[in-house]
Amino acid sequence: MSGLFAVRHAAFDTPTLRPVGYKLLLEILTGASIRRTVCVPFSFQPRHSGETKASLGEGMRFLAQLLALRLGM
Repeated sequence: MSGLFAVRHAAFDTPTLRPVGYKLLLEILTGASIRRTVCVPFSFQPRHSGETKASLGEGMRFLAQLLALRLGM
């Protein structure tokens, strides 16, 4: 649920994006004409303040969005 990504603006149609929560990359990858992806791993450091936004609810929203994108909704 975290990371940095770069996508050429011409690869996707901005007005059609309807991300739910923090899942903008999922929305871009399923609807854009991207031919190649590269994963660059990174490691987290211990959290010094605040709390994680990851929760069961966020996981469920991710699955619902994935299903909606798969079914073309």
